[in-house]
Amino acid sequence: MSIIKVYKPYENWKEFNIIEDDGKKFLELYNYKLQIDETNYIPKAGLLFEEILKNKSNGKNVLDLGCGQMGILGLIALHYGAKKILSVDIDERCTKWLSTIVKENNIKDIRVLKSDMFSNIDEKEKFNLILSNPPHMPMKNGKLCDSGGSDGKKYILKIIKESFNHLEDNGELNVMMFDFEGTNKSYNNDKSVFELAKEIGYRDVKTIFTFEKDIIPESVTYECLDYIKTVYPKYNFDMIKPKCNIIIDSFKK
Repeated sequence: MSIIKVYKPYENWKEFNIIEDDGKKFLELYNYKLQIDETNYIPKAGLLFEEILKNKSNGKNVLDLGCGQMGILGLIALHYGAKKILSVDIDERCTKWLSTIVKENNIKDIRVLKSDMFSNIDEKEKFNLILSNPPHMPMKNGKLCDSGGSDGKKYILKIIKESFNHLEDNGELNVMMFDFEGTNKSYNNDKSVFELAKEIGYRDVKTIFTFEKDIIPESVTYECLDYIKTVYPKYNFDMIKPKCNIIIDSFKK
């Protein structure tokens, strides 16, 4: 086994090792080895969840909603003491890949399930903590892993609505999104996400993590920027060096 390179998902963020073992490449996360597939895809934004999960995972029953092929959010929560994890994704390729990772790392407390949101989850099953980094890029067309519909909030709002009845009393939903999508303040004529969450019944709604992101030319955000500006015209992008905020919001039942 050897370190072949260091992966730094963002400037001013921690580094992770990419290792090679028996001709296969892995992302090294804590004591876990997460095999990288032939596309060389490595998670990025989901790694930011570590900043909040290290203080709120202990003893929790956790749902990783839209886990992707590496189940990063669930693995972070497990590392910081979560009792058990249910990792779900609509993409069968993702659930099969994650199931292999779980098996090869001999992880006993993660259950992997193919499900379109809550469709295959028992309606009576509830969680202390639901985590999601859903597709949330505003775009007319795009990859499933990126596209959050025309305003980027297609899945965000569905998750907020459907999670409510799957949370224990005092349970908490944490969702990642861009600030321009309108959390506590709307940047178009729609209601803010916080307003909509309170209408559903969440009693404590707030942003708990913010990370400023440069919008670099090779990014999907940059490619969609002109369109995003038409959807959220009141957001002030710095066009000399455009930036936005990746945020994690908390919705408590």
